[in-house]
Amino acid sequence: MVFVGNFSYAPNRDAALRLVDEILPRVRARVPQAMLTLVGADPPPWLCRRRGDGVEVTGTVSDVFPWLSRARVFVSPLAWGAGMKNKTLEAMACGTPVVATPLSCDGIDLADGEHVLLARTSDEMAEAVVHLLTDDFLAARLARAARDLVLRRYGWPLVIERYETLYAELAAAGTGTPRR
Repeated sequence: MVFVGNFSYAPNRDAALRLVDEILPRVRARVPQAMLTLVGADPPPWLCRRRGDGVEVTGTVSDVFPWLSRARVFVSPLAWGAGMKNKTLEAMACGTPVVATPLSCDGIDLADGEHVLLARTSDEMAEAVVHLLTDDFLAARLARAARDLVLRRYGWPLVIERYETLYAELAAAGTGTPRR
């Protein structure tokens, strides 16, 4: 399992604590070899002290792709925070199956059970993680569908096209001056 986030952001620290203290023990009760890697800048000392016994804390990495691409599941138990969750899109783009709270997918037009597994409680998250760790077909199906969704709806060519359209509309309406 992997979670990626900047740990100077309080919602990511909260998610990491939930993963280590609540979700990982439930998962390891059923899949004893399960490991959790927390990837990202500024892990607080209390999180670094949790290293060992199935927990890895990397600190800053130059590229999250290797961590996401070799993980069996990306787990995002965000309970609070705002904005589109790029970490979820990154995991989906890497073809890593995702278990997440609805908030972790905020701003992403996806379907539970088709692109990701949504869960609200720590028990539900652990159950979904175990499902993905033990069901190769489900993990592969979700990974494929999620990656396809990102490429189809959130890939750079489409995003650039949307911004160019927006800039053109603003310029035509005289409500803004496009800057490049």
